[in-house]
Amino acid sequence: MDALEFKEFIFGMLFLKRLSDEFDLKRKHLREVEYKHYADDPEALAEIMEDKTSYGETFFVPIRARWNESWLDQRGDLVPAIKDLKSDIGAMLNKAIAAIEDENDALDGVLKNNIDFNEIKGKTKIADSKWKDLLDHFNQPGFQLVNDNFEFPDLLGAAYFLSELRPRQRQIPQPLPRMVSRDRQEGRSHVCATHVGQSQA
Repeated sequence: MDALEFKEFIFGMLFLKRLSDEFDLKRKHLREVEYKHYADDPEALAEIMEDKTSYGETFFVPIRARWNESWLDQRGDLVPAIKDLKSDIGAMLNKAIAAIEDENDALDGVLKNNIDFNEIKGKTKIADSKWKDLLDHFNQPGFQLVNDNFEFPDLLGAAYFLSELRPRQRQIPQPLPRMVSRDRQEGRSHVCATHVGQSQA
């Protein structure tokens, strides 16, 4: 597979991890600060933690899309967290981004229509072994994609934009996939479709 084609999948996985990392940070704050008075009522606290209205402007990440949290499917079987997937990884990543989009109106049409981790490039799709290598790379200690670790909040979107301007790409880049950025000053989330020389919210 061409490196530039593989880039699309890398940014998709980075985006998935970023949403999950921001969600985990917010979840920790809710548990330890805002709702710490529920410490003696674990059932009530668990219900609050799964209520997406508790997360305000932070995108809600459903359990099947969480990087670090395993879960039980409808049959009661334990499903590994994203970081621990070993088989059928492309399909599981597709289901994860679909679940995120379904839970967040601001992401309607952003993820499922732009990313397919099982897309066939050439004659084959990406093998689980390659996905596992990428997951392991993103699981390195300290690899946390939260705003506090970025020079500016939409660093991933900027990196994607710059990659589109590489000389070996088309002279007139196609519109970039819509990336989610956070306006920290106004405290709101927005999705923008970025074009060369043009931006629209």
